[in-house]
Amino acid sequence: TRLFYAGGHWQIIQADGSRLTFARTRPESTRHGTLQAKARQWIWTWPNGQQNHFDHHGRLIRILFAKGRTLDIERRNAAGPEFGTIARLSTGHGPSLNFTYRILNGQAYLSRVDTYAGSFQYHYEAIPAQTEGAGPSGPWRLQGVTRPDGMQRRYLYEAALQAGHPFHLTGIELVSADGQRRQRIRTWAYNASGRAILSIRGGPQETRAPLRIHYLSQ
Repeated sequence: TRLFYAGGHWQIIQADGSRLTFARTRPESTRHGTLQAKARQWIWTWPNGQQNHFDHHGRLIRILFAKGRTLDIERRNAAGPEFGTIARLSTGHGPSLNFTYRILNGQAYLSRVDTYAGSFQYHYEAIPAQTEGAGPSGPWRLQGVTRPDGMQRRYLYEAALQAGHPFHLTGIELVSADGQRRQRIRTWAYNASGRAILSIRGGPQETRAPLRIHYLSQ
C-alpha cells in the first residue's frame, strides 16, 4: 500500500492494485474513509476506525487497528538500493520480524526474514540468457524459499507454459528438508498476451478437474 500525488489528487495504491482517490488540500471523507495530513505524515482513517500512517515519501509506516493493536513498519532511509525497504515489523507486544536484503544488479532483493521460529531464506535466479533481452546476470526472479526447518518451497518457470513471458510463474513444488521428497502443488499456463489460460491443482500431468480459462475476443 502506497500513497501518491498524481493527477491533482492524493491517491492510495493498495496491495491488490486498486486505486483510491482523495481531495488535494483538505481532509475528505469517502466510503473508503478519511485522508488527513498531520505532523509530516498522512493518516488514512478507515470507516471502521483503523488508521494507516504514511511518511512524507508516501510509504506505509504504521497501522493502528480498530481494536487498539499497532503494527509498526520500520524502513531504511539511507540512500541506495535499499532505500524505503522494510527493515523491521513490530507490534510492541510480541515477536518482531527483521528483514535482510541482497543487492543484485543495483536492486535490493529480500534475502532473509528472521522470526521467532528461525530464519526464512529467499533464493533467486537470473532468467535464462537465451531469453530475448536478458543477459546471464539478470533480471532476477524468485526461485525458492527455505524454511527454518529446511523444507523448501520452489517456484517454477517453465518456458513451455509461459508463451514467451519469462517472469510468469508456472508451478510451485514443496521439497523436504533432506531433498528426498517433493510434491508439485500447482501448475499454471499462459497465452501470448500473458494471461492465464490453465490452472491445475498438482503437476501438468494431473487430469482431475483442470481449470481452463477462455477470453472473449475484443
